[in-house]
Amino acid sequence: MRDLRTKVVTDWLDAVRPVHLDDAWPPAVRPIEASVQATGLLVEFGQILEQIAEHSPDALSTALLDRAFQGDIQLVLAQVGTARALTFFHWLRATGLSGHLTIEDALLEHETPAGRALFATVTTIARQATLQRLISIERMDELVSATDTANKESSNV
Repeated sequence: MRDLRTKVVTDWLDAVRPVHLDDAWPPAVRPIEASVQATGLLVEFGQILEQIAEHSPDALSTALLDRAFQGDIQLVLAQVGTARALTFFHWLRATGLSGHLTIEDALLEHETPAGRALFATVTTIARQATLQRLISIERMDELVSATDTANKESSNV
């Protein structure tokens, strides 16, 4: 798994996220992640997942398909910011684990508070990205230009 140190995951998120708002919700990093102890545990969590993926991908797939383990992963991902949560999903797809789409779907189910929180995080980020594309400055400039052209053409008629 990618390095889960705060600087690494926030730099990655800034590179891939089209929405760059200082007050964006959900935040890239949540206060619970700020302590040295929490950061250390999260980095260790990422290293363990990476080691298992390298040495026994089938065992990791099986574990991630287990409902109890999924609940534990949901609890962790629901408490971290978007940088680490999205890094996890990106890593999961990149591993090519069998059943990774089934695992993603299961982690985003609404059956538990953690699942609902994680689903809200992912859908909010997707919604922000869509809105950012729809109302981007470049798109608005193109619209103004097209409108000006249409107005000029209609006045020449």
